[in-house]
Amino acid sequence: MNMKKGLTRILIAAVALGILLPAGLFAFFYLKGGLSEAIAERKAYRSVANQFKNASRKADMLVTDVSFDEHSNKLRTSVKFTEYTHNGSALEPKYFTFNGNVIQMQSMFIKLDGMDIDNARSLKDKTISLFWKAFLPDGRATKDLELTKMNSIPEAYRLKDAEDPKEPEIWTNIWNFTVDPERSDNILISNVTIRANDRVFIPGTIYELEIERNGKLKYSTRFLPDRD
Repeated sequence: MNMKKGLTRILIAAVALGILLPAGLFAFFYLKGGLSEAIAERKAYRSVANQFKNASRKADMLVTDVSFDEHSNKLRTSVKFTEYTHNGSALEPKYFTFNGNVIQMQSMFIKLDGMDIDNARSLKDKTISLFWKAFLPDGRATKDLELTKMNSIPEAYRLKDAEDPKEPEIWTNIWNFTVDPERSDNILISNVTIRANDRVFIPGTIYELEIERNGKLKYSTRFLPDRD
């Protein structure tokens, strides 16, 4: 009788072990995988956050050509727009042409205070400065040129040396935070209107734009040394 009870206990223990051991192993590897995922996500957020230096952002707008369009009877101004990263590296320039002697530039300054996302603590107190749009006034034909597309990874902050597959998701979260109406106090839009001297832009003129640490956009003027 005692032997029968002993065998029963052994059988029950074996069955329990057969159930609990796989379940325990599953739980161990599941939790380990979740922990590894969280660590990888925190690392990705840190990599992105390292791009957000507490410094001003700069760009140059060089007037490359001014011509007169006989068909429209308007002056046409061509410019080369070059942004710089936080460490001073030049990005791929953009070229555009507009009518007239006025251009308006617009920037966006984003404070990431209160961005409540798991594993995103590294973004706390960080700020993002973007050259957002250029407005080309031309009466009813006025156009706006998007220098930085929303819902994308801005080239000025894109990871270069250590790209991370989580980078697009992180920027999706940042843009969702940016357009949240409850976070409107964290967004500053600044504008400057650049008017040509003597009614006409002069080729070789460089307009140096800067988004300051407080988010305000300003500009100054200089000329290429070899201009006529």
